[in-house]
Amino acid sequence: AVSAAVDRAGADDVVARLPAGLDTQLGPTWPEGVEVSFGQWQKLALARGFMRDEPLVMILDEPTAALDAETEHALFEGFARAAREQTNSNRLTILVSHRFSTVRMADLIVVMDGSRVVEFGTALDIFDRPAHPYTRGLLASRPRISAGAQWLSTIEGTVPAVGQMGDGCAFAPRCKLAREQCRRVPPLRE
Repeated sequence: AVSAAVDRAGADDVVARLPAGLDTQLGPTWPEGVEVSFGQWQKLALARGFMRDEPLVMILDEPTAALDAETEHALFEGFARAAREQTNSNRLTILVSHRFSTVRMADLIVVMDGSRVVEFGTALDIFDRPAHPYTRGLLASRPRISAGAQWLSTIEGTVPAVGQMGDGCAFAPRCKLAREQCRRVPPLRE
């Protein structure tokens, strides 16, 4: 089970470099403890999370934030492949990410602003037909190879603190398209 979890997390390379493999004490504060990079810690943490063979719910909160793009892509291809192979299970994986490239293969994407859902849909809905101005702003701020040396689009303003948001859309104070209704009722496309 341990080897399978390490493999699934893409941490084989990390374990192979440890002086005593899986028996290595991690962390320099321990006697003979070994320091590993943040990305290596992240892979090992994922492996710990994968120890259970068939969890009903798995929550991955920014699981690849410290990994390079190539490693991240390989890891998520593995997640998607495993999900496709187990289509008859009733399991759920919730992936929290700030990277749109990470969530493209998800069945359902939920876009949140200020701890509130502003839009949800399939990848096609979100990437090709974004309905909410915040989603459109996020998509416009992605770096693109074809953009050359142009500046990236930004979303102006500051996200209000959760306790100071009011009843309306959290994006309304920063949105050029906001109307009075936006300040009263949070929009949600169904």
